[in-house]
Amino acid sequence: MGAYGLGGARQMILGDQGPVLVVSGRAAALLAGPLQSLMAAAQRRDGVRFDPELVAVVTEMERVAGEYRRHVAASLATKSEHVGTPELPTCEPVRTMSSMEVAGLLGCSDTNVRGLARRGSLQGRRASPRSPWRFDPLDVHAYIATLRETA
Repeated sequence: MGAYGLGGARQMILGDQGPVLVVSGRAAALLAGPLQSLMAAAQRRDGVRFDPELVAVVTEMERVAGEYRRHVAASLATKSEHVGTPELPTCEPVRTMSSMEVAGLLGCSDTNVRGLARRGSLQGRRASPRSPWRFDPLDVHAYIATLRETA
């Protein structure tokens, strides 16, 4: 089994059954949510059934994404204990979802989504009591994962 660097954090490993791509935690965090959304929409809309290996890969990407976020948070906490301004990681701005977008993904009304957020079942944020709810796609996908586990 050989490993070949493809520039930066990307690696291709030649395994027994062909090439394997290794992605960073950051890449997993960027990919897992959109992949889950696309898969859930295709299942709901068209009844698509995905290959179990693909489902396992996306599930593992979500787990790695969570580990990555915890690592970044811990790194920032450690740096903030030192004198001076902590270095912030360089990454793209996080796009949040509206209650309507989340409702489309969950297959329910936006009123139901806002109720889930008010009760704390679904992680959401508001800038003020009168501002609209905004949802991190990773939190939405974590909520969907818990629904699948309890089903």
